[in-house]
Amino acid sequence: MKTVLLSMIMALSLNLQARDNSHLNAEDINNAPKSFERDGKKFDFVDFKLAQYHVKYDVAKQTATAESEIEFEARSEAFPIFDLVPSATEIELDGEKVSSFIVRSPENATSYISINKQVASGRHVLKIKNNISNNLRFQAGGVLSSFWMSDLNDRQYLEQYLPANLEFDRHKSILTVEFINSNVEQRIFTNGQVEMITPNLFRIEFPEYFTSSSYYFHTAYKGRFDEKTIGYQTLDGRQIKITVYRDVGQDLNSFLNTSVKVLNELEKDYGPWHHNDVTIYGAGMGGMEYCGATMTSFSALGHELIHSYFARGVMPAHGNSGWIDEAIASWRDNSYPRSRSVGFSASSMAAHSNYRRFTDRDAYTKGAKFMAFLDSQLADQGGLKAFLKVYKDKWLFTPMFTENFIQDLEAHSQMEFEKLFKDYVYAKPGSGWEKSQESGENPHHPRLSAKFYYDLL
Repeated sequence: MKTVLLSMIMALSLNLQARDNSHLNAEDINNAPKSFERDGKKFDFVDFKLAQYHVKYDVAKQTATAESEIEFEARSEAFPIFDLVPSATEIELDGEKVSSFIVRSPENATSYISINKQVASGRHVLKIKNNISNNLRFQAGGVLSSFWMSDLNDRQYLEQYLPANLEFDRHKSILTVEFINSNVEQRIFTNGQVEMITPNLFRIEFPEYFTSSSYYFHTAYKGRFDEKTIGYQTLDGRQIKITVYRDVGQDLNSFLNTSVKVLNELEKDYGPWHHNDVTIYGAGMGGMEYCGATMTSFSALGHELIHSYFARGVMPAHGNSGWIDEAIASWRDNSYPRSRSVGFSASSMAAHSNYRRFTDRDAYTKGAKFMAFLDSQLADQGGLKAFLKVYKDKWLFTPMFTENFIQDLEAHSQMEFEKLFKDYVYAKPGSGWEKSQESGENPHHPRLSAKFYYDLL
């Protein structure tokens, strides 16, 4: 009883910490890119307050449909921006049927979805229906479906499946999953809190600090995978679960044992694990991070787990800040080297359009070298890892920018770093640079084909 009570107290403390950190960006909309005009229309970003999704898998018809209701607040009178990659089959705004269209951002950095009605500032309700076909398969009388994501390509977060906002925005989400005409038991692997309402109806509640890149959702019929769960006591005394699942017949213990080893290492360096549990899908290659969860190869396991501290703990607000967490993770992959020189001429890791939504691949190489150099600069103050722990504690569950990283680094060290970042992180790309500097592959984040993701189901 004492252990259960302690876990409840720790969980409450964790939630309060997340809320306390939210004062740093009390209004997430302040972190949104600037509004812009296209074809005489003003387009502006909005603040999601609550997203309720209902996904129905019909096994007999072999279809997946989504019905979404989103409460959002507009900060100005404009055409509202959000995103959804599949075409909507029906849209309703404040009780009125409307249509949608694609709009390009300034500098053609990305695309969004808007609707054909200008909204006034204030609260609105958006209802959307769409079909889901990406990463979906019907097999053995059941459903194989996942919301796989990528931070290395544009429009590859939740918007691939459901209407979503951009990474600057945190909000509560509830996902109801219904299996129709199914006679098999479905397993759900997720980083949300699952409630089984009936054997074919599930309610998943996600934390209010989740952004569009946070969610982990994978469902499969029972028997598709082998799975194993063990208990783990975090540094602050909470009892959490580590769940690993893999193809039938594959080794689970190596993932579990290594996960414990890596968690011990990360907690020692950066403090207690701050997610509710750990969910690991042991895949054949590559990896992708989610909040307290990952799809990963064995070799990338440590890389993905540190991302639950940096990327899905401290969160990038847009593509120009995503390089930081990949640089930190890659620096760890290299065993935290310390370097007296930067080791490269320049990069544009944080110099892209402010509308960019994915991470510069230079983060794995040049970014890791940059972290090694920063470590040498902070040698008299315990090194870069000592700073990163303070930085993580301050920005936990909060979207941040490269500028915040610089300001905190200077405040911590009482040193000047702005010029260093300007020379090596903010260098503007020249002719042909944009394409060539992102052509390399990282062993932990190789470009995975659509077939590979499909086969993972």
